[in-house]
Amino acid sequence: MSNFDPQLVKLIADQVMIALSDRMSQVNAPISPPAGTCTGDFSKFKQQPLHRANEEIKQHITEPELTGFVTADNLAQFIKLYPNRLIKLAPNAQLTPLAQDFIKEKQLNFTAASTGQTKQIKSTDNSPIAKPTAIWIDGFCPVVQQLTSKLRTQLTLIAPSKTAAQLPELIKQISQQLAHGDIKNAILFLPDAISAALLANKCANIRAAVSRCSQSFITAHRDLALNLLIIEYPHTKADQIESLTRYMATHTTPNSNAIESKFKELSHPCRCNK
Repeated sequence: MSNFDPQLVKLIADQVMIALSDRMSQVNAPISPPAGTCTGDFSKFKQQPLHRANEEIKQHITEPELTGFVTADNLAQFIKLYPNRLIKLAPNAQLTPLAQDFIKEKQLNFTAASTGQTKQIKSTDNSPIAKPTAIWIDGFCPVVQQLTSKLRTQLTLIAPSKTAAQLPELIKQISQQLAHGDIKNAILFLPDAISAALLANKCANIRAAVSRCSQSFITAHRDLALNLLIIEYPHTKADQIESLTRYMATHTTPNSNAIESKFKELSHPCRCNK
C-alpha cells in the first residue's frame, strides 16, 4: 500500500470537492457582520418624522412656572435656575408686595398663563397687589389643617414657633405686617380668645373681634372694618370655622377712615360722659 496512483487520488479529491460544493450551494444562511459594525443598512429601523418626535417630546416637558403667592425670593431663585427664560406665572399666582418691588427694581418681564400676555411692572403702576391672610393656631385642629391645604394660595402661616405665652409678641408681629401692607388681615385659632382680643385691640393697626357665627361677623367686618378674626376652634362648629376662614381669605378690609373718626370720639373721655 506504499504506492498510490496519483490519478486515482486526484479523481477522488475532485469528487469530494464537487460534493462539498453542491452541499454548500443549498445553504443560504446569511453571514452577519461582527457586533458593533455599522453596515449602512437602516431598512430595519422605522424612521419617525422629526416634527412628530418633537411634539411628543414637548408633551413631556413642563414649562417652569410660579404658583400661589410669589415672593421676591421665588423670583430670584427662578432667575438663577432659568437665566434665559421668561418668568411665567400660573393662573393662581399672585405677587407679594416685595415681589412686585423686585420686578420693578430688576425691570423684569413676565407672562401670565391665564392671558399669555407678556407684561412688565413699571414704577408708575398702581394696580392692587394680592395680599395673603395670615393665620396662626395654638394647638391642633383637623378642620384648620384641611383649610390650610385647600386655601394654601390665599393663606400664609406666621410665627409657627409662637406659643400662647408669647401672644403679645405674635400680636405685635401681626400689627407690623398690617402696617407694612404684607398681609390684608389675619386669623387666630385659639382655645381661649378673650386675652388675645383684649391685647389685639390695644394696637392701633388692629381691629379684632371674636366670632363663632359667619353671618354676624360679616356684618361687623363691613361696619367696623375688622382685620383680625379670633376663632375659639374647640367651641366652634366645623362649617362655621370654614365659612369664617373662607370669608377672611377672599375679602379685603373696608376703608376705615370713617370708622377711625368714630373710634377717636369714643376714646375721648369727655365725649363719652355726655
